[in-house]
Formats: sequence, C-alpha cells, structure tokens
Amino acid sequence: MARVNDHYLYQKDLEQLIPGDFSIEDSSDYRFAINRWAVKMLMLDQANLNLKDEKKEKFEKLVQDYHENLLVSAYSELMVSKTIDTAISRKQIKNYYANHTHNLSLRENWMKIRYVALKPNFPDLIKIKSRFARYNESDSSYFKAGVNKFQDSFLGDSTWVRQSSIEKRLKAFASANKTILLPVEKGLFTLKNKNTVVLGVMKEILERSEKAPLSLVKTKVKQIILNQRKLSAKKELKKDIIKDAIENGKFEPQN
Repeated sequence: MARVNDHYLYQKDLEQLIPGDFSIEDSSDYRFAINRWAVKMLMLDQANLNLKDEKKEKFEKLVQDYHENLLVSAYSELMVSKTIDTAISRKQIKNYYANHTHNLSLRENWMKIRYVALKPNFPDLIKIKSRFARYNESDSSYFKAGVNKFQDSFLGDSTWVRQSSIEKRLKAFASANKTILLPVEKGLFTLKNKNTVVLGVMKEILERSEKAPLSLVKTKVKQIILNQRKLSAKKELKKDIIKDAIENGKFEPQN
C-alpha cells in the first residue's frame, strides 16, 4: 500500500490504522490514514538518526519497565481475583461508614426535589401550583399522568439528586441559555422567564461538605472495602511469592 524508506504498509496494517468512525472505502479517509502512517515513519527514522544513543537507551528502558509492570500487574490482578472475597455485607458497610464519616463528606450540593416546567399560559396555572404544593396521592397521580403536557418534569422527590444535574436540565429553559440557580432552602419555589414557569418543591437539601447519608455513598463504601481487600491480598501474594522462591531455591537473598 505504501513505502517509507525500509518501512512497508500492507492492506492488513491499513485496516488497523483506520479509526472506527472512518471508512476504508472512503478515499479521503484512506489517504489520511496512509499519510498519517508515513509521517510517523518519517519522524521515527529522523528520531533514530538525530537523537543521542543515551536518550534512546533511556526510552528503551522506560518501555521495558512499562512492559514488565503491565505483566506483573495483570498477573497480580489475576491471582487476587481468584482468592479475594467480593461479598460485602450490610454490617460491614455500616461499620465502615460509622468509622469514616469524616472522609465521606459531600463534594457538591444534593437535594430531594420535584418540579414541573410549564408554559406561562398553561391552563389553570394557579390551581396547578396549589396542587403541586399540596401533593397528596391524587395530586401525585395527576402530575405523573400529565408529564407529556409539561415542558419538563422531575417528580422523584424521594431520591437524592445532584443540584448540578437539575440545574443542567433547567438550563434549557433559561433566557440566553444561562444556568438557573435553585434555592438552597426547603419549601415551594417558582422560577420564571418569558418562556417558562418552573414550579418546584425543595423537600431536603444537603450542602457541600456536609456528612453524606449512607444511601449516597453506599456504592463508594463498597468499592473502598473491596480495594482494601485487594491491597491486602496483593501484599500477601508478594510475601508468599518470596517465601516460596526461597524455599525452592529460586531466590537467594544475601544476608
């Protein structure tokens, strides 16, 4: 397909050079891939000619170290995966949470909220606002059944959600596409511009740096516990490898 000095590009190599969003049938993509390969080979030859031997040796050592570390890491992960206990009980999660709450503070505001975004001329807007504030079982069913009538809605007020996630959703209805800032106190609120009225109720809010409830960090805690087990298992693996090598004469440390 192409040659650069002593380097040759074959059809099978070219197919591997074409990114997933490119097509080998497209002549422009085809030519782009060949030219990119040619530039790389030309630069590589120039580098070999002009870089000092000690620098090239340093790079070769880095490549060798990286290759060895990849192999060691892959083997370590394989062995640990065979021995580690991945089951984590509720009690273990609760115990870790109770003893490490100072490390589990929030990094952003979280809230329990519900809202609907309506056009300013939405029928019976005053009645809608009253029902949204009251929000009994009948009101809840009314709003859930009518979601297609609203510009947008979020009715999952029993679930913690990031403030930034809600503001990102509401950004679409802000004038000049600016961020809509939500209130940071509980209760009914109204946000409006010429195109949209947002009726909302802030049920609960947790501010940044506050203690995170377990429901928000449960997955994180499980991962921390699992990572700790992996680290412990890797330490034991290293000890066992050294012990076994000494016993079998594969390793003779100098005293």
